[in-house]
Amino acid sequence: NVPKNKLQLLAQSADWQVRKSVALNPNTDKIVLDSILVKDPEWKVRLAVAQSENASDGVLAMLINDTLEIRIEVLKNINTSEDLLIYHSNDSNEAVVCSVAENKSTPPQIYLKLAVSRNEKVRLKALSYILALNPLQWKQMK
Repeated sequence: NVPKNKLQLLAQSADWQVRKSVALNPNTDKIVLDSILVKDPEWKVRLAVAQSENASDGVLAMLINDTLEIRIEVLKNINTSEDLLIYHSNDSNEAVVCSVAENKSTPPQIYLKLAVSRNEKVRLKALSYILALNPLQWKQMK
């Protein structure tokens, strides 16, 4: 367990692999992610920020227009806003829409829409989520 003040110092390391480790560390403060790492010149560090359980929806919104790989990770992150998930559920890229279908924060009405998608991968991901619901959750989807 690295103390938060050390993580803040390590976030400014010249070594991108150290900065990436800081971004993935569960003890890294949102402020460090927001102010330092989200703007990192190394795409692998920004990818790690997109994967961080501590990334705020604001940071994720900043990263959504980065590389395709980063966008996919943003859309998988449980902290991604419903607005971004809804918007990207209409994307033409299969991997992007599959990421929306994998995110447990995706609104129920989007799962219902994706469950009838012409794209088999998207449809299967949405249906697997819907089929795993308990009866109360299913009732709430209607």
